[in-house]
Amino acid sequence: MVGSAQVRQAGRLGALLAATCLAGAVTTGEPSYAQEQQRPQQSWPAGFYRHISSSTIRWIAADGRMCTVMNRDQLTAFGGDGIVRVVGDRSTFDRGRVNTGICPWPDGIYRESRWSGIWQALYSIGNQRYYCNITTQQHLQAFFLAEDDKNPVILTVPNRSRLGFKRQWAGDCTWPAAPSNEP
Repeated sequence: MVGSAQVRQAGRLGALLAATCLAGAVTTGEPSYAQEQQRPQQSWPAGFYRHISSSTIRWIAADGRMCTVMNRDQLTAFGGDGIVRVVGDRSTFDRGRVNTGICPWPDGIYRESRWSGIWQALYSIGNQRYYCNITTQQHLQAFFLAEDDKNPVILTVPNRSRLGFKRQWAGDCTWPAAPSNEP
């Protein structure tokens, strides 16, 4: 049984992922019969789905878009671990949806497992998505963060997680402004 906290969490995830699925195709005019038959079913609520015989997890957005979750770490980054709906192989949850490909990673601080001294910050300004490198412990500490296996803010992900997918490279992250000592 799903509790109200899980329903609220799923709603917040829906808003986050709908924004990160990125733009799909835009059509104008009346749909043809074939297009009408391919229209996403309204009975499938936004969320994470996978077919019972497949390990591929997809995010279904309420607006008809769909993206593929890259790995369990990405699912965890979206807060979706444990709330994947497993459906039968003949399920039509993905029929008629605009597939936007791999889901981009949510904003946050990440470290690929092969890079022990480099972290990547993923951030957004308006509709623009960026990523940059944090290259030293001191730089990381300037953001009031410390590398720690138990730090919930920094997520270590597998190599080749394509953290910068659908984001613009911004170089090394700028240091945050030092607190002012002025009265």
